[in-house]
Amino acid sequence: MRGKLLTACAATALLFVAQGAQAEGFYVGLKGGMNLTNNSSGTLSPDLSPVIPPPPSVDIDLNTTIERNLGGAFIAAVGYGFESGLRVEGEVGYRLNGLDRFTVDSVDISINPPGISGSLPIGLGAQMNGHTNVLSFMANVAYDFHNDSGFTPYIGAGAGVALLFTDASLTIPIIGDVSLIDDTAVAFAYQAMAGVDYAIDSNWSVNLEYRFFGTLSPDYNDSFTSDDIGNVPPGLFPAVPLDYESHYYAHSILVGVTYSF
Repeated sequence: MRGKLLTACAATALLFVAQGAQAEGFYVGLKGGMNLTNNSSGTLSPDLSPVIPPPPSVDIDLNTTIERNLGGAFIAAVGYGFESGLRVEGEVGYRLNGLDRFTVDSVDISINPPGISGSLPIGLGAQMNGHTNVLSFMANVAYDFHNDSGFTPYIGAGAGVALLFTDASLTIPIIGDVSLIDDTAVAFAYQAMAGVDYAIDSNWSVNLEYRFFGTLSPDYNDSFTSDDIGNVPPGLFPAVPLDYESHYYAHSILVGVTYSF
């Protein structure tokens, strides 16, 4: 009789936890973890007209790859959950990664007139210093797969806007440090997530999540002068406008806590 009573109490407690996790209402959540980015291929396009006045018009595009170090991701969200399992939420995220290496894969050259163009393979790289930090504002839709246990798997997707802060310089032997890009780009952002939530009680839960985050091509604009080169006399050549277009893809493993009202 005593064993049956304990079993009934345990089953009731589990049912209470499960029902608490499924309750309709508002919630807030915090997540944090590691952030790993894909290598970023991009195009660096200097405007050489201040140095080489046309004609001829000389256009150069450097096709590059940037490698970043492992970093971190932090996310705060406010949302509303429905008894059906559907959730809608707004979130603010911040991701930060240090820069590791910059490689020029090839150079596209066009000279007009006389209409000469071509591509040269390069494959030269250098140590890259600095960071790419991303502040994002996202709207998400998620679905909880409710069940009779305290564990609730979920999936979700979202879209919004990202501000990408990049400060990048190169370390080149003999030449020294070369400042390359220091600018902020704004881009459309999107993400997908999957995880599992564990209800501690009717209000608190913890979760483990994988999240993919990406942006459309952010476009950076800056200028390059001899002042940006460590061992070169200042004022040696006029400012050269730079345009750098790349992409940003990140994979995050996050742990979090949620409070449901």
